[in-house]
Amino acid sequence: MKYLFVVILFIGISSCKKDEGGVSSTDHVVEGVWTNAAKSYEFYDSAGVIIYREIDYPEAIFTFKDHKMNVLYKDGTTENGTYSTSMTKDKRFISLARNGVNQPFEIIIWNYRNMIWDMETLKDTYMENGIQKTSARSVLTMQFYR
Repeated sequence: MKYLFVVILFIGISSCKKDEGGVSSTDHVVEGVWTNAAKSYEFYDSAGVIIYREIDYPEAIFTFKDHKMNVLYKDGTTENGTYSTSMTKDKRFISLARNGVNQPFEIIIWNYRNMIWDMETLKDTYMENGIQKTSARSVLTMQFYR
């Protein structure tokens, strides 16, 4: 049932235009409060076939303001960091820095109500049935709404 919700949410969001409403600045769109509705990891083999998928529904609240980021998790814990945005040709990116780790995401869908970010990692590891395995690549997708 939860997987169906993610699929329906993704179809609805992906039907939106990337530049809905004439948005000209990634920073302007990103600033504010966002709910992280879904976070999925897809692991691929060398032929590009998905070999493992993991989906989480964190409902974490992300607040972005003046290149500072705060995350409030369901259990009440918080995490602080910074963020920066950039653009190359027709692609937009957001980079999160927290706990000494920098996470660069491509912003796939973005408007004033919805965002979807992707981050690709080569030769990533995952656990399946208690066994650590290695994929050719993985994609972390984060879906947000407000």
